[in-house]
Amino acid sequence: MVMKQHERSNSYFQIAALICCIGVLWLLDSGCANIIPPEGGPRDTTAPVLVTALPKDSTIAFNAKKIVLTFNEYVTVDDIQKNLLVNPLPQQAPIVESKLRNVTVLLKDSLLANTTYSINFGQAIKDVNEGNPIKNYTYVFSTGTIIDNGTLRGRVVLAKNGKADSALLVVLHRNTSDTAIKKLRPNYIAKLNGKGYFEFKHLPQGPFKIYVVPDDYNKRYDDSTKMFAFYDTTVTANTDSLKLYAFQQYEKEDKPANANNNKKPKTPQPVKYTTNFLGSPADVLQPIQFEFSQPLKQVDTAAFILTDTNFVRLPQVVVKWDSLYKVSIAYPLKTGAQYRLLLLKQAVTDTANQTLAKTDTLKVVTRAESDYGALLLRFSGVDIAKKPVLQLLQNDKLVAQIPITASSYKQRLFVAGEFEMNILYDTNGNMRWDTGNFATKQQPEKVIAIERKLVVRANYDNEAEIKL
Repeated sequence: MVMKQHERSNSYFQIAALICCIGVLWLLDSGCANIIPPEGGPRDTTAPVLVTALPKDSTIAFNAKKIVLTFNEYVTVDDIQKNLLVNPLPQQAPIVESKLRNVTVLLKDSLLANTTYSINFGQAIKDVNEGNPIKNYTYVFSTGTIIDNGTLRGRVVLAKNGKADSALLVVLHRNTSDTAIKKLRPNYIAKLNGKGYFEFKHLPQGPFKIYVVPDDYNKRYDDSTKMFAFYDTTVTANTDSLKLYAFQQYEKEDKPANANNNKKPKTPQPVKYTTNFLGSPADVLQPIQFEFSQPLKQVDTAAFILTDTNFVRLPQVVVKWDSLYKVSIAYPLKTGAQYRLLLLKQAVTDTANQTLAKTDTLKVVTRAESDYGALLLRFSGVDIAKKPVLQLLQNDKLVAQIPITASSYKQRLFVAGEFEMNILYDTNGNMRWDTGNFATKQQPEKVIAIERKLVVRANYDNEAEIKL
């Protein structure tokens, strides 16, 4: 009797187990089961760590052709041509390869005697899983008996606007003749960071010429339209706070898209124009400006006639032919006023002997006084002897220039808006930035960018302090 009861219990357990299995299979088949993988730990954000280097870092009397760097995890090298920086600059760049935990550097160039070399990998070495880079890891060795530790630091800014351009390179030449930068490869190279700062390390003693060039294949100043900077004297290692001002001696000329096609010349058309006042009130602080559709060969200034609303001609109106395409009219316009401008047909003649289609009468309406704000500026740290000019810009376009002749500037009417500010040291007093010339050793005029913006509110007394 006991045996039968035991057998019956086993049967119940078997049936229950079978039912459970069928239930699980049904859940899996119907998609009702929610399988949750085990949760991982926090994301790896640490860079690989160098375990060994063969030969050792900072080896002297170096004569190897291969360097093997071993890390604590699997690594790869990414965009090595962009990141790798070898000083002194070799004729042939080394080959850099990665496998498992190793990075191998194969030196292709003959090494100079008694010379300290540095191989900066930038951000090329990364771990395989998360791509965490080792930032600016540098391997150093010397073919002589010592490791040179000379440094050279400074900053490069664009002379025209005071801003930085990290696409430029700073180069050093041991040959101090002026022809070296045009004909020879540099000996040492440094990159700029986002704010224009650079640093050379492991330099030997002795004089160098220092220049700034674009990061191109030649790394030479062989084109006067290239961005370029030079220092007036030679420099030596262990010098800080150098400042170089990059400039283009000549702007590149953009060739018209259809310059080389063989299309028939278009039939000459009457000259057309745009102005800075049609469709919106005119700014009394700016001259009336015309921009024409074709280059002009002749301007009849007497054919630009400014009058009051009764068509009485106004005296002392100055008409100026500013460029091939532009004419401006200067007159002390009043706020909240109306004028008439007669533009006679023969006012301008283009290079195809075309004039305006007809005589035009234009209505000029000026802004109200409440559209302007009063402005008081105070200056400190500005060198008045260098003829400073405050430049105001909007969207990188120069909109106003104010000569600084005292420690403050006051203007009852000033156009409202938000402006970027520069200080131009206009040493020749012509109210425009002048470029440099390496052949004559003429440095460019310098512009200092002001970090803060000037905000002028309409119908308000605005004050600001500008410090250098």
